[in-house]
Amino acid sequence: MASGSRTQRLLELMDLAKQKQIPKPDLWAERQEEKEYQEQESEKQRQDAEKQRQHEKEKMEFEKQNKENKESIPTQGHSNMFDKYRLMNKISAFNENIDNMDSYLIRFEEIATTSGLPEAHWSSSLLTLLTGKAVNICSQVSINERSTYSDIKEALLRQLQKEIL
Repeated sequence: MASGSRTQRLLELMDLAKQKQIPKPDLWAERQEEKEYQEQESEKQRQDAEKQRQHEKEKMEFEKQNKENKESIPTQGHSNMFDKYRLMNKISAFNENIDNMDSYLIRFEEIATTSGLPEAHWSSSLLTLLTGKAVNICSQVSINERSTYSDIKEALLRQLQKEIL
C-alpha cells in the first residue's frame, strides 16, 4: 500500500474505532491497519507461490514432453526401418498408370522433409515405393548412384522424359 493510502486507511480506521467507542482508537486503528497489511502481504506471497508452482509444473510438463519427443526419435541403428515405415504410411507406392513422376517426387520430398526423414535415407525409402518401369530404370543405375537420392531422381526423370519424347 502506498504511504498516502496507508495514512488514509489509518484515519478511516480511527474514525471507525471512535464510532464503535473502542478505547485507545489510535492504537486499535494501527493494529487493525497492520493486520490488514499482513493479510495483503500474505495473499501476495500465496499468489507468488502459486505462480511459482504453476511455472514449475509447466516447466516439468515441457521437460517431460521434450524427453518423450527425444525418446520417440529412433536411434541411428533403427532409424532407417522406422523412417521407412512412417514414410510409407504417408505416401502410397508410385503407380505409373496414375502418378506423374515429377509430381510424385515433389510429394515424396515434401513428405520426407516434414516426416524428418534424413536425406541420406531418401534413396532407400524411394526405392521401396517404386513399381513398374521406375523399378526397371533404377535397376539400370549403378549401385553407387542408387545410394544417392539426387542420382535416382535424375535417372528417373531423364529416362521417363526420353519415353515421352
